[in-house]
Amino acid sequence: MNFIRLLLTFVIFYYLFRLVIRVVLPVFLSFWVKKSSKQKQRAAQDYINRQKREEGRVTINHIPKRENKKHPNSSAKGEYVDFEEIN
Repeated sequence: MNFIRLLLTFVIFYYLFRLVIRVVLPVFLSFWVKKSSKQKQRAAQDYINRQKREEGRVTINHIPKRENKKHPNSSAKGEYVDFEEIN
């Protein structure tokens, strides 16, 4: 009796799994594809809008941190390298 119950349980779960895969998975995948395509379109439109900015107009997207004024010769600036012009 226990074997038949176990076998019946496996068969029921198998058919439920097939039903979920055939019905729910395509719906989920179509939702995911639509969402990602909208994100890609939005990113492309943002890129196009950035390219259409007026020439000569300056925009600042990032403001760097201020340097420490106590140590103006800090090693973060690097070394000064003198060069000579070659004619």
